[in-house]
Amino acid sequence: MPSQSNKTEVDLFEKGFVHGDEHINQIRFSALCGGIIFLFFILLDKIYAEMHLSTFIYIRLVVVFVFTIPFIGMTFVRKARQYLDILMLLWLFSGGGGIIYMMSQLEGQALFIYSIGFVLYVFFSFAMTRLTLRHALVLTAALLIPFEILIWNEPENILTNLFIISAFTMGISVIYFREKRERENFELKQDMLSSNNKLKALTESLDHEVQRRTGELENALEQLNTQMKNLKDSRAKLETSEKLYKTLVENMGEGMGLVDSEENFIFANP
Repeated sequence: MPSQSNKTEVDLFEKGFVHGDEHINQIRFSALCGGIIFLFFILLDKIYAEMHLSTFIYIRLVVVFVFTIPFIGMTFVRKARQYLDILMLLWLFSGGGGIIYMMSQLEGQALFIYSIGFVLYVFFSFAMTRLTLRHALVLTAALLIPFEILIWNEPENILTNLFIISAFTMGISVIYFREKRERENFELKQDMLSSNNKLKALTESLDHEVQRRTGELENALEQLNTQMKNLKDSRAKLETSEKLYKTLVENMGEGMGLVDSEENFIFANP
């Protein structure tokens, strides 16, 4: 069972991978380009799907104005960014689902042409957007299963089928290696941040210890200065007392002397 710290790191990585401020402009640009290209392919509809032209145009308008433009708008709402990965998944699914429906109405050369467009859509979805591997797998299952059902009974489309499966496989590989690289960079940054925090804490602890030791040294120095001052004062008092005693003894009117244990004089006043 993953620890709480590991789960937190995974959440932080995925939020940064999809919702990071440095990626928002890329997502907006991708959505804008995707919408423009999706509308531009109306020209393809006029050539290869004239019988279904009105339906295909309706699908393209719905994908652009109901899903793409609101999705771009949501990227400007900071509170909505926590759901950006889900919104992006829905947006991409709307485009892919629309293309699959169009392909279900076609056959022969037209189906092959639109399958190429589907491959371009797959490359665009996996290379240009910020899908995580988990959401890429969900999108792949949601689009590939209906596509396989669509061509299940049409052996002549086996080449197209391999083409599409290869596109999904390469797209997932691109996302896997990109996410792996960015996850490693993220973990490296987290380790560096953790090391910096530990170094900062150690530096603060060292500064505190230095201040404490400096304070103790200052107190000891102050005590030593006080003791030296007291010693100097005591010495001055002693010298004063000696001078007073010497003056008193030397000027007294009577003789005075000191003898040792053998009665030898060791001092006598004048």
